[in-house]
Amino acid sequence: MASGASLLTFVLAIGCAAPVRLFPPVATALRAGTDEHVEHRYDVDGDGQVDYAEVVSNGRVRLLRYDDDQDGAWEAEVDLDTVRRTADERSSAKPSELRHLVLILDSIPYAMVADLQRQGRLLHFAAPSRVVAPFPVMTDPSMTEFFSCAPCPAVEAEHYDGEQLVAGHDWYMAERNAPWYRYVDYYLPHTEHGWAYLFPGDRFEAELRDVQRHFLESDRQTFVAYLVSTSSLGSQRGRNGHQVALILLDRFCRRMMYETRGHLQITLLSDHGHNLRPSRRISLRKNLERSGYRIVERLNTPSDLVVPEFGQVSVISLYAQSTQVAADAVGFDGVELAAYRDGERVVVRSRAGRARIERRGDAYRYLAEVDDPLQLKPIAAALQRRGLVDADGFAQDDDWFAALHDHVYPDALQRLWRAFDGLFEHSPTVLLSLEEGVCAGSADLAKWIQMASVHGNLRAVGSYAFVMSTAGRLPRELRMRDIATQLQTFGLSTRRSVETSTNE
Repeated sequence: MASGASLLTFVLAIGCAAPVRLFPPVATALRAGTDEHVEHRYDVDGDGQVDYAEVVSNGRVRLLRYDDDQDGAWEAEVDLDTVRRTADERSSAKPSELRHLVLILDSIPYAMVADLQRQGRLLHFAAPSRVVAPFPVMTDPSMTEFFSCAPCPAVEAEHYDGEQLVAGHDWYMAERNAPWYRYVDYYLPHTEHGWAYLFPGDRFEAELRDVQRHFLESDRQTFVAYLVSTSSLGSQRGRNGHQVALILLDRFCRRMMYETRGHLQITLLSDHGHNLRPSRRISLRKNLERSGYRIVERLNTPSDLVVPEFGQVSVISLYAQSTQVAADAVGFDGVELAAYRDGERVVVRSRAGRARIERRGDAYRYLAEVDDPLQLKPIAAALQRRGLVDADGFAQDDDWFAALHDHVYPDALQRLWRAFDGLFEHSPTVLLSLEEGVCAGSADLAKWIQMASVHGNLRAVGSYAFVMSTAGRLPRELRMRDIATQLQTFGLSTRRSVETSTNE
């Protein structure tokens, strides 16, 4: 814990810093026009006079109007479609004159964003797309895929490096599990993450303030920022925390469009979702020890296990010499699925079942040997009926992806395979996907924070992130690793050259 003097210094620093400039929460007046246009009028500077308007047509903001001298007449009007079209026409000859702000928000679920837009927020943006995060559903592997810089060192900061258990706190504070930070212009240093989780509301607004300042002071055409405080808001306050964050985010984005007079493209995305339900901590270590396993920091015998306990998430990494622990662990309270690599296949176990995943080129085969742990037999049968399965039982990756859009375990085959094939430098021997309503990790952290929402497991609610852009509509559903390519179709970049971060 920080000393009283340190805490006072922190609070004073927050209090003295200039607040983030946000858009008014509601319009001063509405005026309906022709062709379903509605003019939303605002008093942005707070002097009691209307000085700005957004014209919404067919659910999106199309025009910005400025009354700079507040004489009741619009001095300037910005047609956002024209601005984008002009930028596209020029982009073939030189870089776009539109700047691009990319905001990566930790733990925001897709469904909440879609609901928020239907309720009248984030109207500068095209409709959000669902993004399937990799498994385990964690920030570092997700961002490693987004920035195409695999492998990620490990699932979490605390992990087994092949020789010993790495101290999670030291590794985390040194930011060693996040090599993707080199592509980010702003992020909150890990040394401050404790404050973010203790004071999530204040820290989120401070992060928005810092992004706003750094962006407006920067001349970078693409500016990428990662905000961790949305995770702490959701972890402590669940749906309410995320709802507050999204409303503030809408007000932030509208202010940025106002400040830049529409000459800005903004892309919002999250690294993964959140399950939006309280979770109790389970301790798998104790039950495994009672079963005869030795919980150690170095693997020497077949009975040895390394079981990291770092954050509070719904997935557990196990390091062992034998995969027998997968069959044993899946029988304990709170464990839903166990998966591990067995030669040229990935094995998935539930309490009642066992299945194999096999890959050949860009195709996968699912073989349910006992029961159906991933609930994929009906999907495989449907693909068979459509003629999308070859004589050996393999279906193409794209066909599996499309077939699993609304499944309880979206994109399960590719995600489970990828977890043991190139995503991590130090892959766990066994991964355990936990049931909803439970989590695992640090006992000390559990004393301080009662988790109101978690992530990590293979299920859909936490696996679905989102992406949306002012540039246009992206495919309805895509993988994290495909976002950058899709944004390039709008002439937008998400990965700048590696330089010194603007972080302070």
